[in-house]
Order: sequence, then structure tokens, then C-alpha cells
Amino acid sequence: MSRAYREGARVSRRDVPERLECWLQDGDRPRWVRAVYVKAWVTIIACATLWSWDLRWPALAAAALGVVWASRDFRQRRGVCLVLQVHGDRVRVERKAGGPVEVDLDELHDVRLDTKSTSKNLTVARADGVNSVFGAASAHDIVVDVSRIELVLEGDDVVLDPEYINHSLCSEALRTIRLFLRAHGWKPFDERTATVSS
Repeated sequence: MSRAYREGARVSRRDVPERLECWLQDGDRPRWVRAVYVKAWVTIIACATLWSWDLRWPALAAAALGVVWASRDFRQRRGVCLVLQVHGDRVRVERKAGGPVEVDLDELHDVRLDTKSTSKNLTVARADGVNSVFGAASAHDIVVDVSRIELVLEGDDVVLDPEYINHSLCSEALRTIRLFLRAHGWKPFDERTATVSS
């Protein structure tokens, strides 16, 4: 054979997209479904009570407020959207909290996870349902890791979103962001210094 078994595909800068849309999701679908469900029931009970007291306009106002109240959780079900755009040697990150950030790729030393451990309460019900009916379900606390993504600059760290989310989902988003930046010629600072020293 005259060629290697696996030959790396050459990717030119023109083949790399200039824009990356990345969703930071918490992966906890039952949480927002539960929140919408509870808020809908509270709204229905409030509207029915006001309607039964012949308070028609307050009942309609309560219904409108309930829809807005529940829709906030429904809108946030997909998490937070980050948009990264690279123009030349500069990257611009549009984020929900804190406004946009724009830096040179050379100033960006690293993109990493800020991870902490938190306690999550799990309620365990018996199979016969006795402890669920009488409110005696046993609760167990487990420790889980949650993370958020931050940009490491020379004298500063910029958090892309202040909310901590599921660690594994955050790691996937981090990998996507790092691959996108590497495709545009970015290298972490420790790789740059290793290349210079050798």
C-alpha cells in the first residue's frame, strides 16, 4: 500500500462553521414538568374559587397570571443557549447572564469546568404505597456533581452561565466548545508553552 491505512482528513478554515449554538441543559425533565403541573393546578383552584364567589374579573386575571407563571418554566425547559462566533482571531460569546464576551483566541488560556458536589434528596416509596399515602416515605440524600463552564483568561475567569447543571451534560457541552475553538486554530495555554519549550 502506498498510503496509510487511516489518513487524516484535511480540514481548511473555510470548512469550519463560524458559529456554534450550544444548549446548557440540566437534564432534569421531571423537575420542570412537575413545576408546570403544580402551577397549573394552583391556577385552576384559584380561578375556580374566585369564579364560585362571583368574582369574574379577578378569576380571569388569576388565569392570565397562572399561564404566565407556568409558561416561564416551560420556556426554560431547554436550558440556556450560548452562541459562539469566531471572526478572524477573535471569539464572541453571547450569553444570557452577564452579556456578551469578546476575546482574542490568544488571550483565551483554557475552557474548563467549575465543578462542585451537591446533595440531592431522593424520596423512596414502598411498593404497597402505604408510606406514600400517609406521608412517611423514606428520604435519602445522595451526593452528585454539578458543573458550569468557564473561560480562563490571563487574569480573570468568565463564567458562561452562573447556574450549575448536570456534570455529564456540562462535559458534553464543554467538549463541543473546545472542539469548535480548536477547529479555528485555538490551543490551550499549556499546549502552547509545551510547543515553545520543545
